[in-house]
Amino acid sequence: MELAPRPGAVGARGFEAHLKAFEKGAYIRCTGDILAFAPPLIIQKSEIDQLFSVAREVLKTVA
Repeated sequence: MELAPRPGAVGARGFEAHLKAFEKGAYIRCTGDILAFAPPLIIQKSEIDQLFSVAREVLKTVA
């Protein structure tokens, strides 16, 4: 997922999202302002729901 960069701070929004998600128990990788979701190959639907729930919460705060 690509986020719009902050003026003069490319990558800051992506890194902030990465840190906030990690604090909430979800690992979302970032490369600059691009977020990468890489769940394990064996995952339950409830875990996928949790991952995207955390991502939704985090994205609301880094806008």
